[in-house]
Amino acid sequence: MVMKSAAFQKSSRRTVKSTISRFISIVLISFLGAGAFAGLAAISPNMKRAGDEYYDRQNVMDLRLLSTYGFTDEDVKAIGDIDGVSGVMATHTLDATGSVEDKDYAFRINGLSKAAAATSDYINRLNLIAGRWPRRDGEAVIVRPSIGLKNIELGSTVSLNENSDETSGASLARQKYTVVGVAESAYYIFFMQGNTSVGGGTIDYVLYVPEDNFLGAGYTDMYVTVKGAKKLNAFENKYFARTDIAEERLKALAQKRQTLRRDQFRADLAEAQEKYATAEREAREKLAGAKAQLERGAERLAGARGKYAAGLAAYQRNAAAAQELTVAKARLDDAAAQIAAGEEELLSKQGRLAVAESQLEAAQKRAEQAVGMPIAQIAFALPSMKAQLDNLRAQADALSRLAALRAARDSALGMPAYEVLNREYQAALQGAALTEEQASGRIAQLDALKSQLLTAQKQYDELGAVKNSFAQRRAEIDAARQQLAAAQSELAAAKLDCQNGRAEVRARTAEAKAKLTAAEAKLAASAEKISGGERELAAKTKEYHAEKAAVVTRLAAAKEKLTASQRELSQLGQPKWYVLDRELNEGFANYNSSTKRMRDLATVFPSVFFLVAALVCLTTMTRMVDEERGLIGTFKALGYANHKIAGRYLSYAASASLLGSVLGITVGFWLIPTIAWGAYGIAFALPTMKPAFYPAIGALSVLATVLLTTLSTGVAVKNCLRESPAALMRPKAPQSGKRVLLEYVKPVWRRLAFTRKVTIRNLVLNKKRLLMSLVGIVGCTALVVTAFGVKNAEMTILHDQFGEIFHYNVTISFAGSPSPKLYSRLADKNYFAQATEAFNAAAEASLRGDAKNTYNIYVVSPKDAEDFTDYVSLRDPRTRENFSFTDSSAVITEKLALNLHAGIGDTIWVKFLDGNEKHRVRVTGITTNYALNYVYLGKSAYQAAFGQRPGYNQFFAVMGGHSKEKVNKYLSSVAGVETVTFTDDLMGNIGTTLDSVDAIIWILIIAAGLLAFVVLYNLTNINISERQRELATLKVLGFYDWETHAYIFRETVILSLVGSLVGLVFGTFLYRTVIITVESDLLLLNRDLTWHGYLGAVLLTMSFTWLVNQCLKPRIDKIEMLESLKSVE
Repeated sequence: MVMKSAAFQKSSRRTVKSTISRFISIVLISFLGAGAFAGLAAISPNMKRAGDEYYDRQNVMDLRLLSTYGFTDEDVKAIGDIDGVSGVMATHTLDATGSVEDKDYAFRINGLSKAAAATSDYINRLNLIAGRWPRRDGEAVIVRPSIGLKNIELGSTVSLNENSDETSGASLARQKYTVVGVAESAYYIFFMQGNTSVGGGTIDYVLYVPEDNFLGAGYTDMYVTVKGAKKLNAFENKYFARTDIAEERLKALAQKRQTLRRDQFRADLAEAQEKYATAEREAREKLAGAKAQLERGAERLAGARGKYAAGLAAYQRNAAAAQELTVAKARLDDAAAQIAAGEEELLSKQGRLAVAESQLEAAQKRAEQAVGMPIAQIAFALPSMKAQLDNLRAQADALSRLAALRAARDSALGMPAYEVLNREYQAALQGAALTEEQASGRIAQLDALKSQLLTAQKQYDELGAVKNSFAQRRAEIDAARQQLAAAQSELAAAKLDCQNGRAEVRARTAEAKAKLTAAEAKLAASAEKISGGERELAAKTKEYHAEKAAVVTRLAAAKEKLTASQRELSQLGQPKWYVLDRELNEGFANYNSSTKRMRDLATVFPSVFFLVAALVCLTTMTRMVDEERGLIGTFKALGYANHKIAGRYLSYAASASLLGSVLGITVGFWLIPTIAWGAYGIAFALPTMKPAFYPAIGALSVLATVLLTTLSTGVAVKNCLRESPAALMRPKAPQSGKRVLLEYVKPVWRRLAFTRKVTIRNLVLNKKRLLMSLVGIVGCTALVVTAFGVKNAEMTILHDQFGEIFHYNVTISFAGSPSPKLYSRLADKNYFAQATEAFNAAAEASLRGDAKNTYNIYVVSPKDAEDFTDYVSLRDPRTRENFSFTDSSAVITEKLALNLHAGIGDTIWVKFLDGNEKHRVRVTGITTNYALNYVYLGKSAYQAAFGQRPGYNQFFAVMGGHSKEKVNKYLSSVAGVETVTFTDDLMGNIGTTLDSVDAIIWILIIAAGLLAFVVLYNLTNINISERQRELATLKVLGFYDWETHAYIFRETVILSLVGSLVGLVFGTFLYRTVIITVESDLLLLNRDLTWHGYLGAVLLTMSFTWLVNQCLKPRIDKIEMLESLKSVE
């Protein structure tokens, strides 16, 4: 019995050696099936494990709290005292636009405490990878996104356009920061850092600045870690169950703290109002007392001034009398001297008069020579010159007015003002009888004309001056003669009056001096007293007015502060806390979504792999059992039990599948997750990941592979073991030939060559083999179709979204109202073909009462609804026809409609990121869109939803022939422009997301291709083995090698072609299933396959068919004719 068992085992080992190619094919099939399943299934747990470890290592928050009133230190303490909270950190966050080297970005600025680098307990800890931590004000650390830093490096200066954020309540003390460090953040792992209400609506970069750079008493953000959460995987339900408990407790605390915060605000406001009223009353009383004192001092000073004024008046009268006497004496002395001098001067004047007359005559002659005409003719020439001057002045005035009108027109702000000024300018041109070109020439000569006018005026003035000068001097000489005559008579009378006056003046002078001496002493005493009073009153008056101004300023500031507090309190309404878990973090949500897509993907593709592998194994083992029918019959005749014989084949299949599956999971666990991790590193800033071995997945892969293989083998063996030993030891009766359906189509059948007829009959003769072959090829083709379809869908997003749907290629965000300069720049056809004004803001959309399922969207409301389709095409997803857009339209994109399960006529709820209120939007249309989610609202629809007209903040524009750099530079100098965003950049971001899927798709294409090769090789190899006698017969009959090859390969080609065509149909269904599984909430992948995908799948399958045929040609060539034709009996 022992010898019998040993012989049986030896025979089993020899079977492996003799059928090594068959054994290897099962190993390869098992390798591919188990490896693909294990590798794909391990992607999701590897990502979860690596992500969770990274989050734990960086101590990423479990919960984030926001408040409409901000947070206080008391709130921090209250949160820290909650059972289940292990850590709490209060900080500030602010969103602002800014620029680096004239390139505009949207920044999120976070506070960074000094403990960030010193302790591992710091929540949302950063990992510094370059540079250093900030040490002083004005320094910052920037977070490096997965796509890297563009145009920003260590030492770059970030200039913020504003340093406060009304949404968050935070403000910064500075507007310029120098980047001194680059860090990685687990909180910001996704390449899209999040949405914002500033700039273009998305965060470009995240900055961390010293916490003390933020102004204000409150905090904007609270980050909380939960006890025991680190022990759980952050991507599993147990983790969320743990954090949900803490979340509910925080929400309960929020109810209390919200009321306390509101009451505190009211109490603080009431106390401030009371203090203000008291301070105002006290200040007014103090000012009133000081004013009364000033008034009493002013009265006393007024009395002293009255007495001083009376004494001064008496003194002044005496002084005036004395002065009059002094003056009189001086006059008399002067008169005497003058009389003497007058006599001498009279003689002198007579001599000078004669000289003057002679000089006048000489000067007249010189003047006539200088002006070229006699003095008498100048009077006749002056009127003519004046007429010429008036004509030149009129021309200059007209040209000056034209120049002023043209300058005013060219600098007009807006088209209405421009048109009015242009009409005035054209009217002035007509009045002057000038064309535009003539006016420009004349205006250019305006300065020359004015110079000519000045020269003529000067000449005119000089001639007039000469004329007037000579006339005046002649009159003076005549007057001088008369004066000399009168002076002679006056001198005689003056001598007599002077002698009489001198005696009277001497007597009155002595009396006046005595009175003045007494009055001077009295006035000096009064003046000193008044001067002291005035100084004192002036000082007190100045002090009063300074105190009054200070009091008024303090009261005005306090009142303004109170008014602002009252306004803020009324606007804030009921205080509200928001408790957010990690699912509302952009990076975590997208990463978690990716792990789920990989998990779902691992359930689709491996199923097809396993199905094809099972069918191939069944075909292989069926052929093996049929080949060894005689041996099985011998074993049965020798008394071996059926289970012993079946075990021989089951162990053969199990050992091959076990070896292949073990090798498959070994390679799959390492290779596929590593490639996937590197692919996702494009979209996520991830640390290095070491693939782990998952026993459960490995065991399932091995067991499923081995079980499917052994079951297939068991089915093949079971049918054979039912027969008797005698029947088994005879050759299996060939299947009886039957007419094929094509034979009944006689016109076609008669035209077929003999070899073609044999091929058709052979295909139909073994229906089981035909079915197995077709199923294997169909499965492989379907996998290839799906992989190519996903690849093509990615390209469709970039091509259709930014080619057929979005026609604009740049958006310009501005603050306030657009300036005339911005309108002018956008109207420049050299830079922009067209532009339209619109409102664009980031928001969230959901259904009513569904707070969990919210989706990020952009709300767009164009100013000109009719022209909006020139910038964005609106296309019905069902009919593929474009439709119009009106002021009452409310159109949502297709992916958002699918996410919310909303249709036309349904209502969705929209909440802006910088607000708390949800607004109803009734959907009037759905449009095709592949990237991001949009809600397009006309002006009327926007007002109906939000209760106000849209505040336009962007321009959609189509660039002309200039590059992005030139357009950005052209707009950067315009006041009010915040950011200039190009759709090329958005296309690059979306391409980054799609690139992360590319590697996975190529894995599937390669795996499907290898599976197709193994399947075709195995099936063709089996076909050659079964037809060995036929092939030998063909050789004996003298067939050429190529004819012998075609005898077999023609069937393989037909099977591959038919299987490929059928596989295209099944691939379409498989593709749509996979596409729904792998697409994200922001992307809509094309549900329809293109001919490129179909053609690629067919060509790949047929290529592998050709390759298999080439590999098996030597096998056919090596068939020995004599050995093959020997009878097995």
